[in-house]
Amino acid sequence: MHAYREMLLIRRFEEKAGQLYGMGLVRGFCHLYIGQEAVVVGMQMTTNEATR
Repeated sequence: MHAYREMLLIRRFEEKAGQLYGMGLVRGFCHLYIGQEAVVVGMQMTTNEATR
């Protein structure tokens, strides 16, 4: 359940970042990670387990 919550948090952040970028409130480049949330969460979980 923790992994799902993390993925949902990342997705919501990405959606908001894209929205703000579209409104011109975020300057520069905005590369969204939507659809790849499981990659970073899986890597994070593995790294955290390995460093314990």
